[in-house]
Amino acid sequence: MDEERFLGGDLTPYVRVGDTVRHPAGPWTPTVRRLLTHLRERGFEGVPEPLGFDSEGRETLKFIEGEVGYYPLPTYVWSAEMLGDIARLIRRLHDASADLPTSDADHWRLPERRPADIICHNDLAPYNVVFRGGRPVGVIDFDNASPGPREWDLAYAAYRFVPLADPENPDVPFVPLPVQSGRLDLFLENYGSEISRERVVELLPARLEALIEFTGVRAETEEDELRDGLKEHRNIYERDLLYVRKNVDALMRSA
Repeated sequence: MDEERFLGGDLTPYVRVGDTVRHPAGPWTPTVRRLLTHLRERGFEGVPEPLGFDSEGRETLKFIEGEVGYYPLPTYVWSAEMLGDIARLIRRLHDASADLPTSDADHWRLPERRPADIICHNDLAPYNVVFRGGRPVGVIDFDNASPGPREWDLAYAAYRFVPLADPENPDVPFVPLPVQSGRLDLFLENYGSEISRERVVELLPARLEALIEFTGVRAETEEDELRDGLKEHRNIYERDLLYVRKNVDALMRSA
């Protein structure tokens, strides 16, 4: 069957073959497949269904019909309704992962972070969300998942979806600081009031630092066609980190 290549959230080479998606397996693949199976068993079916491996040794997953949020994003992704939908979707995902049995035999691509009360996706962004009819219906690309606190995952999701970015970020619309604060309120309220806003904001600089480090390592090891894009992304993240550090106190306060 014909293969259609497209880029996953962290620039992993994915191809679509019929109603399946295939990509190179890694040492973490068996653990991630167990996570996906667990999520589906817990009623969160908006994740790819593991189907096995093809003749080339690539992991094979069931394709989720819909549109993935690649940049530049359609305007509906930035609506208040969508922000609430995303928060509730993430809450369901987190809750479904909370009782996954873990052991020293697990292999995660990214390090575990304590206290680990869920399995973090670690890349909750529009490019890893499937939309259908203008609503989020699924989450894809779990290769970077690892145990960690809810707030760690929420810090990154808030960065991407609020967005908590520098006004000069070329990928997102201009959002003044007071509006960012209000949208962060909305996002966290829809996720669940027990989450500490202060802790989410407190973790945001560290989360962006981890993103910058990860992107830098990838830029040094990827092929030329991806290296320049990764370096450009890193520059954007570094500007956003400066912006967040400058405005941490304001973001701590509810609008």
